Amino acid sequence: MRDVVRSALERMGEPPLPSEAEGTPLITTLGMVEGEILSYLERYGAATLRELTRTLDWPSRLVTMAVGGLVRERLVRAKEFDLEVVIEPVDKPARSLQRRSLSLKYGAAK
Repeated sequence: MRDVVRSALERMGEPPLPSEAEGTPLITTLGMVEGEILSYLERYGAATLRELTRTLDWPSRLVTMAVGGLVRERLVRAKEFDLEVVIEPVDKPARSLQRRSLSLKYGAAK
């Protein structure tokens, strides 16, 4: 993946990602950006992609890649609203509710 991103940036004439320049693996950098996005959403609820790229101190392409990773992991959802993309956390039921629903579904003892 790293080679694909690096060659795409070279073709576009873009500078390397900060993690590439500093020697930090891209996956580590994306994990840090994902963590900041989740913290931001936990604090403010939902945000537009534009708001995240302006607020967080990361290049916009890293924020976009991190949001894509979070969407694939189903930790956030992205919805199109007018001309904006709204990112919001996915509501997950509490662990006790998950266990109870599984025990009811499969007939386990309560």
